[in-house]
Amino acid sequence: MDAAAYADGKVTKAEQNAIDSYRDNMVNTKALRVAHASSGEHRAELIEYKKIRDSALSEIMEQFSITSSKELFADYQDNQVVGDKYKEILSSNPRAVELMGILGINNKSS
Repeated sequence: MDAAAYADGKVTKAEQNAIDSYRDNMVNTKALRVAHASSGEHRAELIEYKKIRDSALSEIMEQFSITSSKELFADYQDNQVVGDKYKEILSSNPRAVELMGILGINNKSS
């Protein structure tokens, strides 16, 4: 930086804006890095949970004679019994419960 910039000891509005922008970019970059590391860290858990969840959904479809995903999700929204059974299946699986804890998934809306 030029010595003249320090001559009066004051920060101009343009310099302050540049400093603020730089600081905001550093904070945003740090947040993105943390989010990226977190998603990479739990990639295996996400894949495992998806398999357990898909198995639970298949079991629900078989038990309630549901033939399509569209019908399943319509029933899940409209039918308390279907929703409760899905939650029961996941809650009875210790690994599913453990993964939900790791991933921050609430079983009320799994």
